Amino acid sequence: MNQLVELEELAQIDLHAPMPSVATIQRRGRAIVRARRARRGAAVGGLAAALVVGGISLPRTSTGPGTASGVFLGVVPASAADAASCDSGRGGSVERAHWRAHPDVVAAASLVGGLGTPRSVGVQEDVGACAVVTPAAVLYETDPVRGLTVWRDVANPYGADARLADEPVRGSTGLLAELDDGEHVLSWRDDDGVRWLAEASGMSVASMVDALDALTFAGGLVDPASVPGPFRAAPAVPPTTSRTTRGWVVVYGGASGGADRVELSASRVAVPPEVAAARYARGVTFAEVSGATAVYTSHGGDGQLSWVHDRVAYTLTASGGLARLVALAERVEPVAVDDPRLDAVPDPRELTETGR
Repeated sequence: MNQLVELEELAQIDLHAPMPSVATIQRRGRAIVRARRARRGAAVGGLAAALVVGGISLPRTSTGPGTASGVFLGVVPASAADAASCDSGRGGSVERAHWRAHPDVVAAASLVGGLGTPRSVGVQEDVGACAVVTPAAVLYETDPVRGLTVWRDVANPYGADARLADEPVRGSTGLLAELDDGEHVLSWRDDDGVRWLAEASGMSVASMVDALDALTFAGGLVDPASVPGPFRAAPAVPPTTSRTTRGWVVVYGGASGGADRVELSASRVAVPPEVAAARYARGVTFAEVSGATAVYTSHGGDGQLSWVHDRVAYTLTASGGLARLVALAERVEPVAVDDPRLDAVPDPRELTETGR
């Protein structure tokens, strides 16, 4: 039975119930830290309580699936303001016997070649109270790094105590919050009353607004032809009504970290990894994995490399720096969910229960 997990109760997890993956817990923890930083600067994140289970907080210095049921400060569907609370959901493991029944799990199943037998392998399922949120546009530059992400039809991201400034944008008057690391959050309504939200990092407010004014959208997605140079646009992710994210997670090496520990996670892409550049440009390094754009961040002794291939988002976490992670990433290979090599590999719950 899945356990209901509230962000406020993150430190009070019932060890006798099926536990969310460490990856999920770390993502939520990072989200809370990120929200606190924002409140210190501009009190954005009155909707930080509406971060959905599995929410991503970037720069992505935690492990876990590359998709989520909600992201950053208050980026949730507008419908969430009228119905379900987005600060809760349920998380749990998908039983091995059911992996083949989920096409997204079949597509995500993979191993890192040359690392031997994994320590554990499992599938984490998060079901949020609100739909998975996908961006309308993800723009970025690699040198110098800067980014701009746009979201359509979202709930109000600001709390009552937010310090906001009026900012003209796209023929409307938006509300601007400037965060404490040179990041900007701008929200406005269009002529149809739909609320938009944009995040930017590594650029001035004027540059952010100029880029936003240049964009055209159709079907909720940016027209690539309207993207102003020298920005690049990450491949679009179509909007979805799904509330479920399933992530494949395979771990190699020791139980307590160290140079030999490598974690690979994979799931259906909802948020391109390039979105990190719009959240904390100074913490992002761009690279390539087999011709695909990859995003590298580091935290403590570990680094994290994220990229997308065939509509699957991958994230590798390990020590050793960017070069090692790229080399490992280029050895990632698909695997059948019933591959005999996985038969004797325990899932994370088994390791927890045995204390291994």
